[in-house]
Amino acid sequence: IALPAATPAPITAAVEAATQAALRDEGLRKRLEEQGLEPGALGREEFAALLRADTERWGRVAAAARFERQ
Repeated sequence: IALPAATPAPITAAVEAATQAALRDEGLRKRLEEQGLEPGALGREEFAALLRADTERWGRVAAAARFERQ
């Protein structure tokens, strides 16, 4: 789940809490897994860190392969 960067903190916190609660539901987790998804339970800070790390890693790969932005 993603929200616009300017989303007020109370709304972001409420969405995160609701998402975390939903992901604790075994029925929902099972349905997601049946669809080939791997439900994770990262909080917003952990997910932001993951995105930063992936952006850095794949940026290095793209640079090494000499990909150019168009």
